[in-house]
Order: sequence, then C-alpha cells, then structure tokens
Amino acid sequence: MVSSKLTVPESPTPTICSVSQLQFQVELPRTKPTLALESCADFFDRDYDTLAVDVENQVIKFAWDIASRPPVPDDVVQARREIRVYAASAWAFVYNRPMPALTEDEVYKLILPNRDLRSTELKRILACSHQHIYELKENFTVTRPPAQADGPNSFTVFSRDSIVKFLRSRRLS
Repeated sequence: MVSSKLTVPESPTPTICSVSQLQFQVELPRTKPTLALESCADFFDRDYDTLAVDVENQVIKFAWDIASRPPVPDDVVQARREIRVYAASAWAFVYNRPMPALTEDEVYKLILPNRDLRSTELKRILACSHQHIYELKENFTVTRPPAQADGPNSFTVFSRDSIVKFLRSRRLS
C-alpha cells in the first residue's frame, strides 16, 4: 500500500485577504436589478439603520420605498418601509467606487424592460413577494388582468409607464 502525504508549505504568518482586496467584478443579473436594504445590511455587514441613513443622505443613489402603504407625514404609527436599492449603486457603495453618472430615466431603462410587465417579472425586479405585488396593484394600471386560461400560474400585466410613475413617486435617493 502506498500512502501519499499532502504537504503544505508553512508560512510565518497566515495570509489574510479582505473583500476589498479581491478586486473581482460582480456580474449583476438582469432579473434582480434591485436589492432589499435588509439584504444589503446582511451582505455588506452593515447596520440596517446606518444604511437607511446613507440612503436618506444620498450616499447610496437610486433607492425607493415600495411599501404597500405610502409614508404619511406626522404619522403616529410609522409604516414599515420596504427600501429597494439599485443593485449597481449598492455594489459601487460597498466597494467604495464612484457610481456611474446615470439619470433617473436611464436607471428605469436598465431595470425595466421597454414593455408592459407581468406581475411575476415585477416581483423579481422589485425583490419582493407575490403578495406584496398584489398589495401594490392599486398603484399600477392593469393592461391585462389574470386569465383563467393561464391556469395556476396566472399573472397580471401592468403598464410600464404606471410602474415608472410609482417608482418616481417613491424615490428616496
């Protein structure tokens, strides 16, 4: 029987590498162009409240509050905020890189297809649940209601313009 030994060269000190030293490019999926701020807090190892302040102070660009109940000034009971951040902006922030100079319209062209959207697509784009889209449907113009012929995977089609109008009204930064 032949035994093989694995030898590992010893180094005087272990090599420690931080994430910022890795210098890899992140490929952003087209189907998830926004990130929930809760996910950013977990992934970036930052406090949620600190990130929310960064959004409000325009440090993180292109963020929206997609809560089903819009914020009301002087509301005694604060509604839960559902903050979504444009993924490229979040990555630029975490890697301390400048955000490309984009206009609001250019961001909408990047995150939304140039056509009306199915509710299932909007769910992925806004990183939220199907139930949340259902609660938001009053904010959108329905161009095609769900059809029985679609079966259990039925969907509603919303006007792209109404989605853009909603996002513009809910933009935080």
